[in-house]
Amino acid sequence: MASSIDSPTMTRELLPLDVREILDFFLRRWKLVCSIAALTFAAFVAAAYLLPPSYTGVAQVLLDAPIDYMTPQDYSNSDFADNSTFIESQIAVLRSTSLLQKVVDSEKLTEDPKIGPGALIWLQGALGVSRVGLADVIEISVTAYDPGKAASLANAISQAYLADRVRSRYEGAKKASTWLS
Repeated sequence: MASSIDSPTMTRELLPLDVREILDFFLRRWKLVCSIAALTFAAFVAAAYLLPPSYTGVAQVLLDAPIDYMTPQDYSNSDFADNSTFIESQIAVLRSTSLLQKVVDSEKLTEDPKIGPGALIWLQGALGVSRVGLADVIEISVTAYDPGKAASLANAISQAYLADRVRSRYEGAKKASTWLS
């Protein structure tokens, strides 16, 4: 029975790599290196010609702090005491189906031959909404096949959002005036 102590093991001392060894490696395998480089270049050229171009339109919306239009009692009882909670809720509103459906209808996206009847789903996929740093600014981005379409959709979403905010403030003020009178 042979034990592990009986069999000698060969150890190779790790030496620092020499620049000449690296050059020799590539010179010995120059055909392989060149063919990999050529295939990679060909793949990038093919992708550049085959993939359709996409353009991103961006709009930014400056949010009013919730304290600007809430009474002190509302503000103290509200979940919006934390500004980041308020901003996250506004981001959710911008991504909402009801708001995006208004944009689909106003921009007549279902009539666009490149978008078609699945316009709402397409718009949800093309939409990006994020907070800009720690500011009270939300950035709306839409990626589309045409630069004009991308810009007009980003602007249409921001306009629909602002119109919705104005309408909800008006309705709130109308209810408050009815209650007070």
